[in-house]
Amino acid sequence: MAFSFVRASGQQAKAFEKVMFTAKTGTGKLLRLAYADGYIGASEITLKVRQRPAQLFVPVSGVPEPNGDLLFRPRSGGPKTGIILHGISDENAAPEIIKGIYNDGKVRWTLTFQRSGT
Repeated sequence: MAFSFVRASGQQAKAFEKVMFTAKTGTGKLLRLAYADGYIGASEITLKVRQRPAQLFVPVSGVPEPNGDLLFRPRSGGPKTGIILHGISDENAAPEIIKGIYNDGKVRWTLTFQRSGT
């Protein structure tokens, strides 16, 4: 009797649900977080400032730091710009509120992302 093993190559897609959050700064900046509940590495943040094109931020790492911080950097832009989300865990469901900090290299804003319907 002969046995045959076939090895599949490639990775399986991870299952996750996008949960939308919004935050605003006092200077008119609108941030939208597409939180990938179930696979945090697929999350992204869009920053919209008045009439300018939106700027996209993606996680530097696919997993949060041990302290719960998750750093996002712009897909294109300066290395000083970043957003840090606090209290992130791949093991818990998406929370109702996510705290964070936006730093544009000159000024830092404290952010409160709240779940939104869109």
